[in-house]
Amino acid sequence: MPVQIVRRSLADSVAEGTLDLIVSRGLRPGSPLPSVGELASLFGVSVIVVREAMATLAGRGLVVRRQGRETLVREPDPEVVSSMIRHQIRLDQVSLEEVQQFRAGLEAQSASLAAGAEVRDTTRLRSVQERLHAATDLASLRDADLEFHTELAKISGNRALYFMIEALHAVISDSLETLYVRIIESGRPASEFAWSTHEPIVAAVESGDISAAVSAMRAHFEHSLPNVDFGIAVSGVSHSSNHE
Repeated sequence: MPVQIVRRSLADSVAEGTLDLIVSRGLRPGSPLPSVGELASLFGVSVIVVREAMATLAGRGLVVRRQGRETLVREPDPEVVSSMIRHQIRLDQVSLEEVQQFRAGLEAQSASLAAGAEVRDTTRLRSVQERLHAATDLASLRDADLEFHTELAKISGNRALYFMIEALHAVISDSLETLYVRIIESGRPASEFAWSTHEPIVAAVESGDISAAVSAMRAHFEHSLPNVDFGIAVSGVSHSSNHE
């Protein structure tokens, strides 16, 4: 079967080339980009193509265009990416079960790395856990749960993992709201359920027990959707800092 070649437009190529330029020149948020004319000369395209590329980058929230003035590098907004992912998931009608299966792998890694981190400041995680216990409405439960998993990713020390969790904020928020609606409608005390399924994760991270952290995260997901196979393995988990 012949390989299909996806051809990008000139504007798309210039947009990607501009992002590479930002990185290679170490341009920080607020730094001006070269002028439209300079970029056109650099990439060997017309100024019309460059303007189209800048419009694309502005639409992605990566640059700020100013009428009659230079275009500035912008701090990437995770909420823009989050909104795009949420839209695609809704458009493709991805199920809650699929979202949770995907999340489970990320969250297990997050718990494992957090428990194995050399520096584990769980003060904020513990505070969020108490907010979960005290939550009295759907929004409070959802928001505290979301913050719990974001904080756990932060403790892990893995920036790529943290960025990914941030990029999924809108999707995670939607899934948590759906889950808590189900729990509330089933008659279970939602805040007690939330606290009891998160507490073993906190305890395992605090004690630096990686295997227990992964096991607790697996149980956390299994309690929320008991009929879904999340495929999180616990056996064989090892780390140099685990009970040495």
